[in-house]
Amino acid sequence: MKSQNKLLKGLFIGAIAGAALSLLDKKTRDNVISKSRSAFSKIKQCAENPMEIADKTKEKMNSVKRTIEQTIEDIEFVSEKVKELKETTPKVMEIMKEAKEKWKERL
Repeated sequence: MKSQNKLLKGLFIGAIAGAALSLLDKKTRDNVISKSRSAFSKIKQCAENPMEIADKTKEKMNSVKRTIEQTIEDIEFVSEKVKELKETTPKVMEIMKEAKEKWKERL
């Protein structure tokens, strides 16, 4: 159990050291600061307006639900057309065979 703790501790220290070294680069540091500010701003907005988030979530879920329902309708339509095609194809083949035989008789 102790060796596992040492491993996790070593991984954690290595991650912190890697992050600290990467922040020596000004471009990376500026990017991290910008992203952090944006994330904190969004968190603050969520905390101040929880109903807005709930409404947006409901709206998105309704949109997904409508899309799924439309997709199901489309699949049912295509399935019905395939079924009709399976039923009519043998009839059409029989008509074609009869027409071919008639043409052979005339020639």
